[in-house]
Amino acid sequence: MLEKILFAFYVTTSPILFLIRFTKNKTLAIVYRVMVKIKLVPVLLILYSTNVMLSYIAWKITEIKMIFPRLFGHKNYNKDYVEMHNKKILGTDYHLAYISDRLPAELVYKWRKDKVYHNYISSIIRANLDYVNVVLDEFQAPTPISDDELKNFIFSSQASHYLQQQDGYLTFDMSSFHNEQVLPNISFDVRRFWISDNLNVDTMEIEMFDGARIKQGSRDWDLAKIYFLSNTMVFFIMGAHLHHHLFFAEMGAVSLFNRLKKGSNLYKLLSPHTAYTLMLNDQFKNSPLSLRETPGIFDKFLYSCIGYYSPDTFYKVGYENALNMYGKRDTLDESLTKQHRIRFDVPFNRYVTGSTTLNQQLNAHYNTVREFVSAIYDDLLLDEGIHDVNTWVSDVCHYVEIPVEKDASFNIDVIATYIWYVSFVHSMEHYQFYKLMKHYCLLTRTSFAKAAATRQAGGEVFSQYDLWKSKHIVLTFGKNHLNKGICESYADIDYHFNSDLLRAQQDKFKLKVQTELVDFKVPAEAIALSIRY
Repeated sequence: MLEKILFAFYVTTSPILFLIRFTKNKTLAIVYRVMVKIKLVPVLLILYSTNVMLSYIAWKITEIKMIFPRLFGHKNYNKDYVEMHNKKILGTDYHLAYISDRLPAELVYKWRKDKVYHNYISSIIRANLDYVNVVLDEFQAPTPISDDELKNFIFSSQASHYLQQQDGYLTFDMSSFHNEQVLPNISFDVRRFWISDNLNVDTMEIEMFDGARIKQGSRDWDLAKIYFLSNTMVFFIMGAHLHHHLFFAEMGAVSLFNRLKKGSNLYKLLSPHTAYTLMLNDQFKNSPLSLRETPGIFDKFLYSCIGYYSPDTFYKVGYENALNMYGKRDTLDESLTKQHRIRFDVPFNRYVTGSTTLNQQLNAHYNTVREFVSAIYDDLLLDEGIHDVNTWVSDVCHYVEIPVEKDASFNIDVIATYIWYVSFVHSMEHYQFYKLMKHYCLLTRTSFAKAAATRQAGGEVFSQYDLWKSKHIVLTFGKNHLNKGICESYADIDYHFNSDLLRAQQDKFKLKVQTELVDFKVPAEAIALSIRY
């Protein structure tokens, strides 16, 4: 659907964009922009309303099947199911252990009419409308992060999970990306970040793949920090984020939809935390078009979300990390999770043990979630709820190869880990991605050495096109977690429990989460309830 909308946008507005590209009269350019918006609105409304209507009809047909199954060739038809298959990933030789050939009509319709989907589409449309600014030189080049902020970033972001000790230094190493095949005219130059064990900012260094080590305070230090953050954000997306979307998260959503009664307390508890996992993952696995950079029209309007790697590399790196982390396969490739011995477990102690700021925050959130689940656990077992709990816990643990321990404490750990993982862990990564957007550009077209020479000569290191692309990648996949209008936060959560006691525990949980976010200086709206992007 997104591809259709963007194609329609191009067809209906390309003549105006052509004029914008060549006019030097800014007043005339403004007129052209207004024309683009006026021309685009009816096209979008028609496409979107048609799409929602068709998905609604499909959902209602499914409900009719449940009432009159024999009219549709079924002896009985209780509900739509998420069908499970082992399927090859498009453009690669990798297979996912789970991908649905057909998502249930109910999920499709709820996704299509939801404000999250609206915002996702509008983000892409805004990006394409903003493309006119490429010609008008309206995008600001990234500014270097301060040294203190850089140190804090290392210890309050995903980087803290990959720190290693070496000769009196803490290092953050991205060497594993050196052998990956990047797209033409792209340079991934940063190899390693260094800081002494005493965390003195004066000891910071950034090492390039050509062996150059840029010391703190040196002539090229500011540019090195920009390149470091630019490459690090790509490293995060490629190697350190996708395993949050795959396996554990999606199996929890599948089991909830397929196997649990909708009225049960466990269903009510987990429903807000599984809302769009299957839709997003299905879109990711089946639509590599949105993940690649191609020449010409599609490069400009179906822009990639990475900009460095072809889709097969993107799938490969992300999937290898997930396979190893979840113990699904001991892959030959030296993935990050294998290299750093990160294996998923319940509870996921690897992310909560340690002295970094991020460790402390994630640990606080996990303890709060577990305390809440523990307080309401007995109510989850009411009305034969024990069957739902055991079924769901068994499904997710079996799928990620974690031995099931049939006791209350283990069940509480699994449920708490799931909520914490898809909500707090996942959202914090998106928040970090957005928080520092003014300090990096996701596309570094030239080698660092050449960029340094260009900068010394007074030239521009980043093109307007690359700055446009980077900006809207970040706005789509980062800022949306700070959009109060679409990301229901813990301040607004409602599990729709019937019991007054459960609602009281819910309010206590909400208050404690909000207090922790204030303590760690994270906006409440930064933490979404589920995987929404």
